[in-house]
Amino acid sequence: MSIRPRVFGRLEYLTPPLDEHAFLTVENTGPTVPGYDVNGLFEPFRRLVCADRLTDSSHTSPGRGAGLGLSIVRSVAHAHHGDVHAHSRPDGGLRVHVRIPTNTRPANEPAGEDAD
Repeated sequence: MSIRPRVFGRLEYLTPPLDEHAFLTVENTGPTVPGYDVNGLFEPFRRLVCADRLTDSSHTSPGRGAGLGLSIVRSVAHAHHGDVHAHSRPDGGLRVHVRIPTNTRPANEPAGEDAD
């Protein structure tokens, strides 16, 4: 038995520098995401198709995640004093924007002697 990866669209990223921030914008194709569902996708174990949080892996289908990706992105951005937000694309999928200051330490990293 072999498992073949499923391709659901295209992934693109853009990283234009601006001021003292690093920016990452990721767009994907896929099903249309209702605007009212976008913020909920940043919650752990939340997926678009499943309105309730998943309680175990038996509810996930092959090739689908468990709903942790955007939650991890948000945690990493916040740890670096950044932010993340997403918008539904009119033709399906999401546009996710991450902004991280280039001149700060992660929130859990102590300042050293060379700190400003």
